[in-house]
Amino acid sequence: MNQTLLRKFILGFGVGYSLTDYSTSTGAGAAGSANRSDDNLSFNVRLSHPLFKRGTWAVFYQYNDNRSSQPGFGYQSNQTGFEISYRY
Repeated sequence: MNQTLLRKFILGFGVGYSLTDYSTSTGAGAAGSANRSDDNLSFNVRLSHPLFKRGTWAVFYQYNDNRSSQPGFGYQSNQTGFEISYRY
C-alpha cells in the first residue's frame, strides 16, 4: 500500500505471512508425512521523495521473523537501507 504525504513524499508499507509445511517420504510409494512447519511474518516500510526531475531517493526498513517447528531453522532479520534511482 502507498500513501502520499505532503504532496511530495510517498510512504509505502506491506505485511506478509506464510505457513509452509515440509515433508519427506520414507521410501518408494510412501505417502510422506510433514516433519517441519515454518511460520513466516514480514513487514516493510519505505519513504521516498523525488530527486530533481527524473530521480528518486528512498529509505526503507524490513523485518522478517521465521519460526520453525524444528530447532535451527528459525531466524529473525532486520534490514535498513538507502537508495537513489534515476530514469533516463
